[in-house]
Amino acid sequence: MGAEPNPHFDSLAQVLGVELAGRLKPPYVPGVNQPCYCGSGSKYKRCCRPKDQAAGHVR
Repeated sequence: MGAEPNPHFDSLAQVLGVELAGRLKPPYVPGVNQPCYCGSGSKYKRCCRPKDQAAGHVR
């Protein structure tokens, strides 16, 4: 009775550049002192950089 797996879902995720089990890849990686890409107005280094580092998207 459950939904059947969609064989095209994995390839769609690859085309869109997202991970299926985890955090989305950032649209771009700003410099550490630049405004964050999420639109919060905070510097990237204090906003989303730690989360991106934990997800393995940046060093």
